[in-house]
Amino acid sequence: MAKEIITMHYVNKSVKVSIIVPVYNSEKYISTCIDSLINQSLENIEIILVDDGSMDNSGKICDMYSETDARIISIHQENRGVSAARNKGIEQCRGEFVTFVDSDDCIAETYCEYLYKLCKENGTDIALTPQPVRVCGANYRITNDIVKDNAEVWTGIEAARNMLFYKIVISSWNKMYSANMLKRKKLCFDTELAYGEGFAFVINAFIHSNGIACGNKNIYFYRVDNENSVMTNYDTKLVHGSFEALHKIRKLIQTSSLQEAWNYAYWHTSCDCLNTMIGCGMKVEENEMYLRLVRNCRNYANTAMSAPVSAKEKMKALMYFVSPNFAARTINVLRKRKFAKAK
Repeated sequence: MAKEIITMHYVNKSVKVSIIVPVYNSEKYISTCIDSLINQSLENIEIILVDDGSMDNSGKICDMYSETDARIISIHQENRGVSAARNKGIEQCRGEFVTFVDSDDCIAETYCEYLYKLCKENGTDIALTPQPVRVCGANYRITNDIVKDNAEVWTGIEAARNMLFYKIVISSWNKMYSANMLKRKKLCFDTELAYGEGFAFVINAFIHSNGIACGNKNIYFYRVDNENSVMTNYDTKLVHGSFEALHKIRKLIQTSSLQEAWNYAYWHTSCDCLNTMIGCGMKVEENEMYLRLVRNCRNYANTAMSAPVSAKEKMKALMYFVSPNFAARTINVLRKRKFAKAK
């Protein structure tokens, strides 16, 4: 078993925000990510880089940054998955609040300051912005949206409902959490989930929180063209993991309004998995799963038709009801055109 190595250079008892970055074979993107973290406008932050057994130069790059910036903690562990890496970061963090950033993404200079102020000014355990800025290729610029916006404060149930309706990106990143809440409620990522661990973690955090402050600034930049991303590669284990995460979320649901939202999430997940399967040309090889996804897309389409979502989303539901295969192929063509234009 590989020995865990932690490199840290100082102890700051007044850390406001701990930024946790799970790292695995990210040498192509990790420097851009870390550069955006070290340039944060908020003072007294720490950056926890958790190298989860990378086989490329990612770990060396993390060590290099930790040697030049005392705020950076570089942790190396054997490969145990992204959930274990984030959990290790939570264990080591000393910040008042915690936020997660994926190693192929980056954040605006005001990211930590903005979310931290949302939490403090509204007295909430969690702050977020609903959606990231999706970027593709190298031709994009990290902007700093400093225009004042009108933040809303939601209850945990309202936030969970909004996420299940996909009005909030279903990930642990682009959000900030009270470290005290996470540790007091013993909230962590489920290491048994192959995928959907962020979705399950956030819903659980929402339900246990005292409130969520939602702003609207563009502060998180999410890469959609990483060829190693699970979002661009089909894996049966990941599909099963997605549904397993949904079933674990269902166990947390105690209201009819959340059940309605969960039904929509089940349909949306089925469509996403079908899109990836067809986009990766796995329809024939995974025929049993293909047929299951087709049934789900068609049988649960009515949940989207009655959901509080956009007319565009309802039109998509109609397409999946009539022909899931055609709908998935059409969406893949549109995505390819969009990515080709962005590069």
